[in-house]
Amino acid sequence: MKFLLLASIFISSASIASNISIISDFDDTIKRSNIPDMGERTVGNSILWEKAYYGMPELFDALDVETNGLYILSASPLLIKPLIYKFLSHYDFHYKKVFTRNFFATEDKEEYKKDRIYKVIKESGDKVILFGDDVEVDHDIYAEIAANKPESVEQIYIHTVANDKTIPTGVFKYFTAFEVAVNEYQNKRLNLNQVEQIADVVVNTPIDQMYRLIPNYAYCPKDQSDFSHTTPPELITLKEKVEEKIISYCSERN
Repeated sequence: MKFLLLASIFISSASIASNISIISDFDDTIKRSNIPDMGERTVGNSILWEKAYYGMPELFDALDVETNGLYILSASPLLIKPLIYKFLSHYDFHYKKVFTRNFFATEDKEEYKKDRIYKVIKESGDKVILFGDDVEVDHDIYAEIAANKPESVEQIYIHTVANDKTIPTGVFKYFTAFEVAVNEYQNKRLNLNQVEQIADVVVNTPIDQMYRLIPNYAYCPKDQSDFSHTTPPELITLKEKVEEKIISYCSERN
């Protein structure tokens, strides 16, 4: 009887976890690419594959246990795909598929991203967690999809790079992987130990390496008012340590 109960709980938990997939943008969401530059730095960064945002590999590794796989959705041309594969392999990302854009395609970036997201939703039957950044239009694309298919979009995360003030309501803005981890903990997809491990990445990053968390071209929060998300009591002390580290760095940054 006890065995059957445990088996039932396991199956129930697995079914909850397995009906959510993650779809993530690549440049300036997972990898530091300097898309705002739109010039030599962006092009140069495309061939530099050891440029993950600190904490993001750990975050996606933790989420891999509780979700049904990761799809990488890049608007980069097909030519860049081998470099994306190299990046993902280097950081040991587990993923289902990498989408890149046909350079000669008639669809624009928005149409391309919408089409691929709807395709994943339709073919997988899963709800999706969407990751993007605020440099271009990820937030608008994701918000439109959520409005059209609210039953299919579990969460939208937008990485603050440009500090766009027009982010739609219902979108979760974040500076580092820690804030996402806290929210995922509250959604019961991460446990306390996993959140603490991601916090350690931030807290233990040397000051001269903090650009790997918040690059020089990205908006850098200098006040606690920039961090507006609710935090459960058991994580408040950790949150204060993380924010103190980030604010200290941003206040001193040239």
